Amino acid sequence: MIVVFFYLFFLIEAHADFSILAASRLVKIPEKVSFEQAATAMIQGITAHYLVHTTGRVTAGTKVLVHAAAGGTGSLLCQVAKNAGAFVIGTCSTEAKAKKAKEAGADEVILYRDKDFVEEVLKITDKKGVNVIFDGIGKSTFLKGFNCLERLGINISFGQVSGPPDPIDLGVLSKGSFSVCSPYLYDYIFTEEDLKWRSSVVFDWILKDKVKFGDFTILPLSDGKNAYEMLETGKSTGKILMRT
Repeated sequence: MIVVFFYLFFLIEAHADFSILAASRLVKIPEKVSFEQAATAMIQGITAHYLVHTTGRVTAGTKVLVHAAAGGTGSLLCQVAKNAGAFVIGTCSTEAKAKKAKEAGADEVILYRDKDFVEEVLKITDKKGVNVIFDGIGKSTFLKGFNCLERLGINISFGQVSGPPDPIDLGVLSKGSFSVCSPYLYDYIFTEEDLKWRSSVVFDWILKDKVKFGDFTILPLSDGKNAYEMLETGKSTGKILMRT
């Protein structure tokens, strides 16, 4: 069995042919998982794993709200939460994205441009709200989310697409004994054991087709200019993998 090692983190030497790394920061790619699959799925896969299973503590019956549910990380969160037995509500901007979110496992999808997501969440949950919010948007959604969070719920801010969230008044949290978390990937794979555990789960998802990862484009390392242009113009689909 040929074993290939894959480095998990973003590298400062992102365009380098070689890098010197600690062995403890590497994971083995299973024989039936391609390098391309591992390289394009690992970061978002581990992120979805720790957000759902550790930060959000999602279990059967948990009510979850996923913002940007049709995006790369959002669609993975829908799938992983649904696999854990959660009731998943997603938000997105268009009917086409709503369809994608449904395919990823969202039970209900809210078009936030047409309807207020707080009002819709309260309607869907019979005014009880959700237990967990996965917010990768930031400023435009985070504080508002507390208005549809159930008592003892947690609002998780893992992205800032619309800018950093405004400061939180502790009085907002006391309305329902809410919790807040702004997680950082490195803390969840700080030890070699945690890194191997979470990466092995992601590989298992791939091998058993438990989670659908997005498409990816492979470009040679020498074609970096084209890769950045594809990202800037929105012409890319899924991840872009650059390799020698």
